[in-house]
Amino acid sequence: MAGTTAFVWVLLGGCVVAITAVLARARVEITRIQEAAERRRK
Repeated sequence: MAGTTAFVWVLLGGCVVAITAVLARARVEITRIQEAAERRRK
């Protein structure tokens, strides 16, 4: 049972890291798109 619990926690940790990385990447992309839009408007 203990081994299964550890495995589940490792999976959860991996998911959290993956989601955090995706969100950070999305935020960078959104910022870049907004800056490009601002430049086009001027």
